[in-house]
Amino acid sequence: RVAEDPSVDIKKILLVGRESSTIGFREYISQAMKIDVEIGNVWTNLGSFDDYVPPISFEDSLNFGCAIGLALPEKE
Repeated sequence: RVAEDPSVDIKKILLVGRESSTIGFREYISQAMKIDVEIGNVWTNLGSFDDYVPPISFEDSLNFGCAIGLALPEKE
């Protein structure tokens, strides 16, 4: 539950960033927080891989999660 609003349940944590793919880190956070934890895919909201595949490894893409998120257009 979120401290500011205890009626909100967190269902999953998505990790991005340099250390998110460190072996055992996802499992440690999941066990400590008692919640499902996944490595995020920073490309999820950018489009289909059918048209274009970015020339960067998945692990390296995790470093750009914030920048990619900030570049997305605002949803209405």
